[in-house]
Order: sequence, then structure tokens, then C-alpha cells
Amino acid sequence: MTALMSKTALVIELNESPIPRSILLFFLSPFFFKDKTPHFVFLVDKWMSLSTELESLRTGGSLPSSKEKNSIDSILSSLSRDE
Repeated sequence: MTALMSKTALVIELNESPIPRSILLFFLSPFFFKDKTPHFVFLVDKWMSLSTELESLRTGGSLPSSKEKNSIDSILSSLSRDE
């Protein structure tokens, strides 16, 4: 439980679900859904890094350069990896 307390919950509200909710529930935990409206809930470690990366992708700009940051180490690319 304490591991979750340091994370930020990111709720993405949708106009409609990409596929029927019953199929999504087959693959995803019920904790991805807060109610019956179409949305997803994600837990994010570094909210400000994700926000900066999303804004950069939205505006077509580039991410701030950093010696230790590699493009394959981006926040978005690590969402699908288990850590």
C-alpha cells in the first residue's frame, strides 16, 4: 500500500471506449476504471516528467536534452514494462 502512496493517479477521460468494457475488464484490473464512464486510470511515478514528455509530443518539440536520458528510457516507453 505504501508503494502506491508515492504515485500520482492519472485519469484519462474518453468520449467512448476503444473496445467494449467487458473485453477491457477481461484484460485489465477493475482498478483501471473508477466508474461506468469511459476512461482509464494509470498510476504514474514521475508525473512532471510524463507531463513534459506529453506536452513535447503534443507541440512537436523535442525533449530537454540530458546526458543520462536516452530516448528509449522515456516515460512513455516504460509504461508497458514491469519494474
